[in-house]
Amino acid sequence: MQASEFWDNIFSKGQDGSYSRVEMPDFNNPLLQRALGHFGCIENKTVIDLGCGRGATTLFFSNCGANVISVDLSGEAIANLSKYCQDNDIRNVIPMEMPAQEISKLGKADFIFGSMILHHIEPFDEFA
Repeated sequence: MQASEFWDNIFSKGQDGSYSRVEMPDFNNPLLQRALGHFGCIENKTVIDLGCGRGATTLFFSNCGANVISVDLSGEAIANLSKYCQDNDIRNVIPMEMPAQEISKLGKADFIFGSMILHHIEPFDEFA
């Protein structure tokens, strides 16, 4: 099984198999608050959410005014996030299905954020 198939299987269901495939952000999440403190004002800045998964981090940064490019290897994750953004008229998110190794194709960004992703990137030396 390829990595994309594995993640498509994960993201084809809600976290417990019964609810939404997109996760709402926890605006008090210490990790995201620290990232925001490190980045500073992200309004009208471009943030790449590397390994966006269920979209919580994307929606957090989007809500803070950033233009977010949400990248994931899983077509299911990207389809779920795309539909959510379309249904909720969220216009500052661009979901992109692609491997992490190809983010240079996205052009210039002000910030890149990834949480719990580095150990999933293979081959890592291509990414680094």
